[in-house]
Order: sequence, then structure tokens, then C-alpha cells
Amino acid sequence: YGGWLRIKGISNFYSLSNSQLVEYTDGTASLSGTWTNLNNSDIVFDFEVLASGKTTTAPADSPKEHRCLTVDTDAFYYYTDFEGVVNGRGAVEGAQISISTFGAAFQFGIGANATGAEETFGASAWFSGDIVQQPFNGSVLELDPKADGHLGDININLTGEVDACDDLSTFAIAPNASFLHLSGNKIGSSVALDWTSNNDYRTALNIIERSENGRDWISIQEAATLTQSTDATFYQTKDEQPAFGVNHYRVKQMLNDGTFIYSNVVKIGFDVDPTKVVVYPNPTVEEVNISLVEYAGHQGSLKIANALGQKMYEVSFDEIPTAPVHIELDQAYQAGTYTIIITIDGRKPVAKMFVVSKL
Repeated sequence: YGGWLRIKGISNFYSLSNSQLVEYTDGTASLSGTWTNLNNSDIVFDFEVLASGKTTTAPADSPKEHRCLTVDTDAFYYYTDFEGVVNGRGAVEGAQISISTFGAAFQFGIGANATGAEETFGASAWFSGDIVQQPFNGSVLELDPKADGHLGDININLTGEVDACDDLSTFAIAPNASFLHLSGNKIGSSVALDWTSNNDYRTALNIIERSENGRDWISIQEAATLTQSTDATFYQTKDEQPAFGVNHYRVKQMLNDGTFIYSNVVKIGFDVDPTKVVVYPNPTVEEVNISLVEYAGHQGSLKIANALGQKMYEVSFDEIPTAPVHIELDQAYQAGTYTIIITIDGRKPVAKMFVVSKL
């Protein structure tokens, strides 16, 4: 297997495809690829890892013990730290998990794949992680790390040999080995975006673009190149005003010759923010107003239920209005607490409470 990830109710084992490892002359490396669950091919994760701290000296807790073979670990080399993002597709579209080094360092060498059946050039790493975002379909993933925090493994075989791979890293700067990869994380009500590229030496401008439907794109920020180097360069920025729903992001690199290239697309979703739903007056006697102006134009529905869960009111909108939803409270609304359930664009419902005070 190429990946091992502990999520409750899902098999831990994943096959690996579309994978690429690029090692850079500054002691960093990037690994990207796709994991497909061996028991359910609809569960797919794309991942990207950025490793740093390359060394030939075994760090603490390294090397990892091989499960099948007796290998010469003296020739291993290591990346002491790595962090990355795992993005769901298929049945887990929209899910996002952040991962980082756990225990032993990311090891490379002949027999370094700790679960490999053959003594070939490979690599292995352990990681911990956290859920950043749940799937768009409303399902909930629950990570299931071991008691010590160990969430998953990366175990891969690599083409070439150790010396060949090191030599290739010198030439990873060539135009035909161009690298541009974007990742994103939801932080509160904003989106943190970072990308890695080895194109600075031929890039005039980086343009960060956003789309709400994956087809129509707008420029939200521009970033000048930081260097004129052929080494990998790391960039960071934030989108402080993402749209409700699914935000698609990409980086457009404008090259010096007038052409351009795009990064991969990252999707970050935002559910309804309860603080942007205003209910007034509250407490109330005869009427209640519900302002959904922040979501005007979206499709949605609104329900009111009493303390017993009985439906008191329901309305659906092809387009949510800018004006507040006004509801007259007739005699059926006895004194007590009522729950407003709001669903917008089929995303996760949110609830607001109001109190009816009657003598």
C-alpha cells in the first residue's frame, strides 16, 4: 500500500497514483499524489507534503525498523520535518486534513520503505493530523489516531537510486521540470493560501484567482516574485473575504515571455455562519423577523419547530430575499422556546432560538 490513514469506519489502506517527488538543492522536497481507498474506490484523497531539513545523520527515533527485511540503514538520508494537506475527492469531496511529522523522520534510501517487500529505493514517513474541513455532502469524518497520536503512514517505492535522485534534484530547476503547487486551509472566517514554485527566475507576477463555480474566475490578489532563483520558493497569503459555499482557488503565474501557467485548484467550503442570521425581536410576543440578507440570492429553506420538535412553519426560497422574513405568531405559538432551522444551498443546516413570552 502507498498510504495508511486512520479514519473511523473507513479502511486504513490506500493505493498510490499520480505521485511525484521533487528534491531541491536547498534541502527541501515536495511530494504529491493521490490515495484511493483499497476497500472503497469512491474515497479518494489528493495530498501534498513539503519536507525540509535534509540530513544524512539519523535524527532521534530514526531510522524506522523495516517490517519485512533486514536493510543497511547507514546509507539512509532524512528530512527532519514535513507538513502537508490531504484533500478529499469523490465521496469525501471537500474534506481537508492537515498532517505533519510524527516520531521518526521522513527517511529515504535502499529499503527505506518500511513496508516494502523488496529491497529497492524507497521512502517512509509517519504523521499526525487534524481535521480542517468536513466533506461538502454533510457527512462527518472522525480521525482515529493511535493512543500516541500516530494517524498515518506514507510508504512509497521510488524510481532511480539514491545518487541518481540527488543528481536529479540539481536539474529540477530546468523549465521542463517546472513546479507550481497550491494548498489552502480554512482559518476561522478566512482562507490561508500557500504555494511553492521553482519558476521565480522566469515569472513576472503571481495572480491569486477565486471562483464560486469553478468556471468563472476573478483576481483577488497579486504577489510579486520574491527572488530570481531557480530553487523552490514558498509563498503565503490570505483571503479575508471568502464567499459562502465552495470557494475555488488557483495561482496564475504570468511569465516573462507573456505566457502563463496555472497551479492546481484548491476547494475550500464555508457553511452558514449563525452570527450572520439575525432574529428579532427576541423575546417576542406577536411576531418575529429573520434577516438572511448575508445570503440573499441563494436557494434555501427555513423551518420553525417547537420544544417538542413539531413543525410550526416552513418556507422555501428559490432566491433568499434581502428583506427580513416576517412571521406573525398566531395562537398556536404558546409561551416557550422555538428553534429556527435554516438550510442554504443544501449545506449543513444551522439553528437559531427565539422565545415567545405570552401571559
